[in-house]
Amino acid sequence: MPRAFAMEGNQMPDPHTSDDPKRPILMLLTSHWMSMLGVALVTTAGFSWLFALPTQLRGHTSNPYIGIVVFIVIPMVFVGACC
Repeated sequence: MPRAFAMEGNQMPDPHTSDDPKRPILMLLTSHWMSMLGVALVTTAGFSWLFALPTQLRGHTSNPYIGIVVFIVIPMVFVGACC
């Protein structure tokens, strides 16, 4: 029996918990605080990596430890937010 018909009384199904495969991706990414946090972390890590990587690859860095941030810390945040 479909979920909408299994509800008792005048209760409406929650649109954030439906299993509709046609839900827009924006609704999926913003429907829960944990998913919003993951999107923010992945976006921040991705842009940080894109801006810091060319500087590191050219060898024009003023701090020798920036490689640790670019190649270890930022990818860890990216992968951790994706999981």
